[in-house]
Amino acid sequence: MVKITFPDGSVKEFAAGTTAYQIAESISPRLAADSLAASVNGATVDLSRPIDEDASVKFYKWEDEEGKHAFWHTSSHLLAEALEALYPGIKFGIGPAIENGFYYDVDSPVAITESDLPKIEAKMVELARQKEPLVRREVPKAEALKEFTEKGDPYKVELIEALEDGTISFYTNGNFTDLCRGPHIPNTGAIKAIKLLSVAGAYWRGDEKRQMLTRIYGISFPKKSMLDEYLALMEEAKKRDHRKLGKELELFAFSQRVGAGLPLWLPKGAALRDRLEQFLRSVQKEYGYQQVITPHIGNKELYVTSGHYAKYGKDSFLPIHTPVEGEEYLLKPMNCPHHCEIYKVKPRSYKDLPLRFVPFRFEARPILQACANGFSEFMSNISTSFVSALYNMQLMHMLGEDGVSAYGVLMYVQLIFIGTAIGYSIGSAPIVSYHFGAGNHDELKNMLKKSLTLMGVAGVALTALALGLASPLAKLFVGYDERLYTLTLHAFSIFSFSFLLSGFNIFASSFFTALNNGLISAVISFARTLVFQAACVLLLPALFGVNGIWFATIVAEGLACVLSLWLIYRKRNAYHYA
Repeated sequence: MVKITFPDGSVKEFAAGTTAYQIAESISPRLAADSLAASVNGATVDLSRPIDEDASVKFYKWEDEEGKHAFWHTSSHLLAEALEALYPGIKFGIGPAIENGFYYDVDSPVAITESDLPKIEAKMVELARQKEPLVRREVPKAEALKEFTEKGDPYKVELIEALEDGTISFYTNGNFTDLCRGPHIPNTGAIKAIKLLSVAGAYWRGDEKRQMLTRIYGISFPKKSMLDEYLALMEEAKKRDHRKLGKELELFAFSQRVGAGLPLWLPKGAALRDRLEQFLRSVQKEYGYQQVITPHIGNKELYVTSGHYAKYGKDSFLPIHTPVEGEEYLLKPMNCPHHCEIYKVKPRSYKDLPLRFVPFRFEARPILQACANGFSEFMSNISTSFVSALYNMQLMHMLGEDGVSAYGVLMYVQLIFIGTAIGYSIGSAPIVSYHFGAGNHDELKNMLKKSLTLMGVAGVALTALALGLASPLAKLFVGYDERLYTLTLHAFSIFSFSFLLSGFNIFASSFFTALNNGLISAVISFARTLVFQAACVLLLPALFGVNGIWFATIVAEGLACVLSLWLIYRKRNAYHYA
C-alpha cells in the first residue's frame, strides 16, 4: 500500500501501482473526467502513470497552466499524426506546447502553405474523435536510435543521440509514435475544437546554417465555444496591433536603416508620448519619487560590480572604447546601478528611507506648454486694463467724474461676486486634468456637465443677490452723495445681470487650460475681456446713450458665452467628453 497526500492535507491509502486517474475516480467520477494531468511529488505526469511509493498528489484541470500544457502538448502530437497520414515521408523536428497553443517543426516532401491548414485541421478532428489513448513506453537508447533510423527521421535521431540511456521515452497515439518526455492527457477525445493558425519557417535547432523547417502553429480547446471566444479575441487584438495602429494613426515608424524595433516617433506619437510622460511624472511625484537624470552609458566596471555584465555578457553589449587604454563603456542595461551611485553621493540615515529615484530627461516642451497655458491669464489682465481705459473715456465724456467713480465701484463689486466662479474654476482644474490624463472619459464628461450646471445655478443666485444688495453696496462705496448714489445704483442694477453669464466663460477658459490647450483658453479670455468688451463699449453708447455703457458688459459676456459653449461642443470628440 502507498499513502497519498492530497492538497487539503488529507491522506488515503491505495494499492501500489494505482494510477493518478484511478485515485481521481475514487474521489469523484467528475474529477477524473475533468483532470488532464497530475502532480506527483511535485512532478507533472500523465494520469495513467502508476504510483509505487508514498506521494503527494494534485490534479490539474483545464483552468490550470499545467493542464493546458498537457492538453496542447497532446494536440501537437495529434497534428503530427495528421501530417504523417497526409504527407507520407514527412520528417519531424520538435512539437512543444507554448504559452497559447502549440506548434510542430516538420520537413515535408511537399510545401505546406496556409491553404493546406483546413485540410490538416479536418484530419486532426477526425483522429481526435477516435479517442486515441496516449501510450507511454520507456525505450533503451539503442532501440530508440534503431527505430528512428529505420523510419528515416534524422532530426529525431539527432535528438536521441544527445540523450542519456535510461532517460528516453516514446508516446504513441494511433499510428504515430514520437520521442517525448510527456506529460499528455489520457486520450485525444478531449480535444473538441482545433484551429491551425499560421505557417512559418524555422531553422533546425535555431541555427541559420541548418535546414529550414516548416513550423505550423495551432491552438485547441475542450469546447468549441472556447475556440470561438479566443478567435474573436484575436480579431480584436489585430485591430489594436500597435504596429498597425502606429502606421495608420501616424504615431511612429520603423526603418531598417535605423534598426528593427527602434521606433521613430512622429509628431502625433511624440505628442501622445509627451502626454503619457506628463501623467507618469504627476503620479510618481504623488508617490514620493524624485526625478534624476543619468547617462545612457556607464563604465564597464559599474556593470561588473552590479552583476549585469555577468548576466548579459558580451552577447548583449558591444564595448565603447575611449582613448584611455583599457577603458570600456557599455550601454546601460537598467538604471539601478546609476541610482546606487547617486545614493552614495552623501551619507544617509535610515530616517531618509525610503528614497525613491525615477529617471527622466529634461524637456523644454512642458515649460513652454505651461507658458502657453498661462497666456490666457496674461491676456485677461492686459485686456482688462485696456478696456477699463475705454470705459473711463466714454464715461468721462458722457457723465464726467461721477460716471468714472460709479464704474470703479462696479469693478470692485464685480470681483466680489465673480470670485465664486474664479475659485471653483481654479479648484476644478486639477480634477479635470487628472481625469483627462488618466483617460477617465466618463468622469470628465460628468465633471463638465455638473460644472456647467453649477455655473448656471450660481449665476442666477449671484445676480439675485447682487440686485438685492445693490442699494446697501452703493451706499457703502459712495457714501451719502445723492447724485453719485443714484447713478451707481442704476448702473449696478443693470450691470448685475452680467453675473448670469460670466461664470460660464471663466470656467470654460480654465477648463481648456486643464486640458492642456492654452490656445483655446487664451481665445476665450481675449474675446471676452478685450474684443467683445471693446466693441460693445464703443458701439452701444451710440445706440442707447449712457445705458449702453452699463449694458456693454452684459452683451460682451453673452457673446463670449456663445463662443465658450460652441468651443466646448466643438472639441467634445477631440477630448472624449462627448
